[in-house]
Amino acid sequence: MIFLRIQDFLSSVNISEQKEKKLDDFLGKLISAAARSKTSEATLYKTNFKSLFQSLSKEICVVVDKNPYPAQKTSRIKFLSENECICK
Repeated sequence: MIFLRIQDFLSSVNISEQKEKKLDDFLGKLISAAARSKTSEATLYKTNFKSLFQSLSKEICVVVDKNPYPAQKTSRIKFLSENECICK
């Protein structure tokens, strides 16, 4: 269910620049929610993240690569790699 909402949200954003901003904002919120979650929720999130990151890995990596803040960029790359989305 979470995954379908994410896909619907991202596909509703037509302009690529706007989509990148929305995806960047969303990724930040996702990381915050995962950090605050309980163990059982974290397992559920991890399953959904894996599906999301496999289907959108290229877009996510582009957005992370363009992030102008080194600390944010590093933490996002770490989070993605922990959830099986490797950006090169």
